[in-house]
Amino acid sequence: MFRNHSFLMITDSIRKATYFHTKFGSEQCFRIVVVHLFSFFTLIGGGVMAQDTEDLLAVEENRQKTLENFDITEMPDLDRIRSAASNLFALPIEQQNVEDLTNLSIEANRAANLIGYISEEYNDEYRENYRYEFIQEKLAKPYDGYIKISNEFIAIRNQVYFNLGIKFRNLGETVKSFLYFNDAFRLSRFDCGAKKPDDCMRWKAEQEMKELLGMEQINSYVSWQ
Repeated sequence: MFRNHSFLMITDSIRKATYFHTKFGSEQCFRIVVVHLFSFFTLIGGGVMAQDTEDLLAVEENRQKTLENFDITEMPDLDRIRSAASNLFALPIEQQNVEDLTNLSIEANRAANLIGYISEEYNDEYRENYRYEFIQEKLAKPYDGYIKISNEFIAIRNQVYFNLGIKFRNLGETVKSFLYFNDAFRLSRFDCGAKKPDDCMRWKAEQEMKELLGMEQINSYVSWQ
């Protein structure tokens, strides 16, 4: 709406300038153009100021919502999460405590999300510079680094969901089990790539869901490779 109004002001100024040039000469034409351009740029200035204020309020609101959603006051310790995952997954599934698994999934997901705040900006910048290969080359390395670490914690979270699916299946809570397997399934990369099916989380979770539904006869997709 603002852009349309600005365009109309420019068009009106040109139309009036042409009219007064024909009727009164160049001096009156100049005055009309000056007055309308002054009004136009005043409007733009006010619009930008209003936009900046609106954006600032949105930023503040978004930050507050994020703080409430994370419900933390300290940054996650990435090495501690890695160590906790390694120790917990080394135990037999029967000895993996549901509470410990749940807490680990929350912490790993939180870490991945925080890293994502950085990688998303790199991704946006990469896309915006699609015409400039030399810029994309500079952006690619740090972006890949952030994605690699983020995926590490996403994998921990998805492994937790898979393990919780097994635990609840063993407890006879098949619906809850199915939903945890589905989380591991839908939040994992779909294509297994060069991985063997047994090493592919999406494929493994799908097998468990098929078994719970009695649909093992359907062959699952692995990879196009």
